[in-house]
Amino acid sequence: MSSASASASNPRKRSRKSASTNAARWPAPTSATSASTSMYDRAAPDVLLDNNILGPSYCIDPSNKKALQAALNHARKSLSPSRYPHSNFETFTRANYQAQNESELVSKVVHPFFTSYFDQPSSTDLPFTTLEPAVPLPYKMPVPKPHHSFGAAKEDIEPSVKYILCAPGAHAPVAVNDIMQVKGPDGKASVLQSQVTLDGAVGERAMHKLRSFAIGSEVSADSEARTFVQSYHAGTMKFYATHRRPNPSGGPDQIVTSEIGGQYLCGSPAQLRDGIAKYRNSVQLATRYRNEAVQAANARAREEGGDESTDSEDDG
Repeated sequence: MSSASASASNPRKRSRKSASTNAARWPAPTSATSASTSMYDRAAPDVLLDNNILGPSYCIDPSNKKALQAALNHARKSLSPSRYPHSNFETFTRANYQAQNESELVSKVVHPFFTSYFDQPSSTDLPFTTLEPAVPLPYKMPVPKPHHSFGAAKEDIEPSVKYILCAPGAHAPVAVNDIMQVKGPDGKASVLQSQVTLDGAVGERAMHKLRSFAIGSEVSADSEARTFVQSYHAGTMKFYATHRRPNPSGGPDQIVTSEIGGQYLCGSPAQLRDGIAKYRNSVQLATRYRNEAVQAANARAREEGGDESTDSEDDG
């Protein structure tokens, strides 16, 4: 149902699903059509809103925003001028301006300058086809397909927790809470924002599912962001965090994506270094939260597996 998770510090097993994270839904509002809605459709933000998925334009901050921004701005010695030469900036700007579409930006800019730094389970342009839709019927929205995502390895999650998968394939990441969307030179910022908003909701749902599994019941919304999304468009990278909060009007929780930082990367070597540092810090934040959620869920699964073994021995 939900998505992906981490690398280095990962866990392991068992079988009992947590309470559904889809609280009883309000009747479908009439403000959005029940027909299929593309991310390029002007109605996309309305469909998301009708399903309690809010984007950056609502300016609702997570409770841990200051801590996240402090972590995002942490300096990295590996990116000091002496260790990350100015010539990298020239290579970067040339690649950025010569890229003609999204796929070229991913292969010539995003991968070599950003994502390749990390050795984590990842995906590129992978449709999240095994997820329960973030926007349920009668609404219809496209399957999330991030340009890049980081998550946990399937073998690091206990079998009973593996219903939280986003895509088939032995090496597809799971419990994904780190996602990037890219727009080419002619891409629309409004479409990018809708994609970021939906991706953030998918990642938050993964974290919510894992945390709920760990305690055996649905965990309460606490407004703390545990999912991170980056966008790249026109030489600028923006950083977002997604949190879940109680609905002020009652009903299902709201899932909110907020902008927490950004950097134009083509202005100077210092700006490029700062943007890369922010990116690496964002990925590490996502990894930390993901590992915590996976470890807690795995511990619960192993505990339940041990309880079942004891029960069967007693019965014998």
